[in-house]
Amino acid sequence: MRLFWCIAFFGPAGYFGYQGEPLLAAVLVAAGVGSLSGYRMGALSMITSVAAFAAAVWYGPSLGIEQEARFTQWFGTTGLLNRGVSIGVVAIAISMVVWFISYLTIGRVIARRPSLDRLNRRSGFLLGCVQSSFAVVLLIGGILMIEPVQRERVANQNIPEADLPRVTKAVFWISEEVDQSAAGKYMREYNPFTRIPQLNQIERVQQTAAVLADPSKMNEVIEHPSIRQLQNRPDVREAVAELRGDENLREILTSGKPMDRAAAMTLLSHPAVLNLVDQPGFLDEAKKAIADAGL
Repeated sequence: MRLFWCIAFFGPAGYFGYQGEPLLAAVLVAAGVGSLSGYRMGALSMITSVAAFAAAVWYGPSLGIEQEARFTQWFGTTGLLNRGVSIGVVAIAISMVVWFISYLTIGRVIARRPSLDRLNRRSGFLLGCVQSSFAVVLLIGGILMIEPVQRERVANQNIPEADLPRVTKAVFWISEEVDQSAAGKYMREYNPFTRIPQLNQIERVQQTAAVLADPSKMNEVIEHPSIRQLQNRPDVREAVAELRGDENLREILTSGKPMDRAAAMTLLSHPAVLNLVDQPGFLDEAKKAIADAGL
């Protein structure tokens, strides 16, 4: 049976690869590998993994923030860095607990009943096929969203094609293969990153990354009218004053130099930055400031 499915998936994949359709071949290879892996794992393990991830995302941030003080005592970390460590560790712990409980309860019941075990494996086969195929489509869709940004950056910096990083070359190559593929127009038209609003955040991520990498732009965000309006509140005004009152932070924000690792760690670890981020309404107004032209 496994030989049959290997031929069913990998045979057409080899054919499409030979015909110059590497993207369709990649989707079929992913579907084949995902199906066989899903059959071996079973649908329960796959669904449990998704449930564990969902529980970690849902409960991790709130429980992680509650445990910040403990992580400061244990690891000596502070500021946003400490919050990230706290949330990350708590989220991993939650996912492990959910997976372990599911294995001890439902997993053992299925393992003792052959009929349920067969159903579990066959469902895993189908789920693995869909999941892996969608993962490849999602990857290609993300590359198609990144490609225009990369081309604009290369054009602005006048980077010769021979000097392009390998990742950039791969992005351009995949984009060209999509345009040449028989299924290319469907990949562009039904790109999940354009169809699903929650995924269509590439431009905002690029803007945010540009601000975080440039201290002068971070200073502009703080000076933005919407942020200055927030400073009418005593708690926000006090948080901004604390931020500017620190000599190290003031030097980073006014230096005009690109953000290096040491400066980034200083910002992430400083309690004043965390205090400002925690002010109600600050993040919403900061997003508006970042979205404005020139930032």
